[in-house]
Amino acid sequence: MKKEKFTPGPWMLGSVREINNNEMGGVLEIMPEYEPDGWHTPVCWINGNGKMETGANARLISQAPAMYKLLESAVSLWGFMANDFSLSVTERMAAKNKHAEAKAVLMAIDGE
Repeated sequence: MKKEKFTPGPWMLGSVREINNNEMGGVLEIMPEYEPDGWHTPVCWINGNGKMETGANARLISQAPAMYKLLESAVSLWGFMANDFSLSVTERMAAKNKHAEAKAVLMAIDGE
């Protein structure tokens, strides 16, 4: 697998830019938690269909770097399990299938 090309994590929720004070909510920024020069450039801005959806979208996206690392670990584990002959054939096949699915997701994220 290639090294990820995205802004390194962890990411955090940044400021809220209010569009107005009704249910439309605002735009949330996703920021890297640390930048060597101390300047935080937003990774992205999140908007949604109301305050609750905007917040939910932002929380999900802010965890993308952590989910990427977790998925990398799962790929390694499922790859090991797919070849572990102490497991049943059914368990090995399930691990092989999950390994392939997770690896495809990582490849899509990496632009492969």
